[in-house]
Amino acid sequence: NVLTLKVVFILSCVLIDYKVFDVCHLFVAVGGSFNVPLGYTPKSTDSWVWKFNTKTIINMKAGKEVMKDGGETHTNGSLKLTNLKKEQEGVYTSEVFDEKGRKRATKETKLCIVDPVKKPKLNETCQDEKVKFECDLSQQPVDIVLEWLRSGKEMVAKTERVVKTAADTKGDKFVCKVSNKVSSEESDPVIHSCTSNSKKCLLVIHFSNFCYFISSCFLVLLLTVTVTVCCVRVKRKRKKQLK
Repeated sequence: NVLTLKVVFILSCVLIDYKVFDVCHLFVAVGGSFNVPLGYTPKSTDSWVWKFNTKTIINMKAGKEVMKDGGETHTNGSLKLTNLKKEQEGVYTSEVFDEKGRKRATKETKLCIVDPVKKPKLNETCQDEKVKFECDLSQQPVDIVLEWLRSGKEMVAKTERVVKTAADTKGDKFVCKVSNKVSSEESDPVIHSCTSNSKKCLLVIHFSNFCYFISSCFLVLLLTVTVTVCCVRVKRKRKKQLK
């Protein structure tokens, strides 16, 4: 019925307003500085007000400061914020009026204050013929993006751990890179020192073959010497018998 449609319409408007209010327009790192734009080029006779959420923090009349309770304002009307903290995250609203008090412009800016990422640490572990690379993300803020680089080229992998064949990646430089809306950091490059077990096995096989060859030669030599000695003894014995 009509009443139900009206209720649904009102609720939809409320939800839309909430989502718009909740969306971050700008991102700034904790400890950083930022100029929030006025959204209008004021005239020398104009006045403007800056509000943080519902609190008025700056009131300017014809370019002259009437009231200030946080932040600074430039001649172009923008709001200067320095050494930002998490509690300064919120909606900054500018209102501009002409000399007769008529509103010329209004602009809302949702500012989000985000922790910058930290330099990640990359660890390697040898596993048989494989090598496992693990990017330590334990000290990172939430909502980060992880990337992997292999000798400067971006990899498809997006997880904390990457496993590769040791032989195929010998000499390659691996780097994990973390980033968010306000910063980006890379780990120190890592070149693994893992050795493929297949090569080890091959060396063992070659060494075993070598030992077998040497043993066979020694056995043949021993048999040859033994036969020669026996032959010499037999000949000497026959000569004695003939005499």
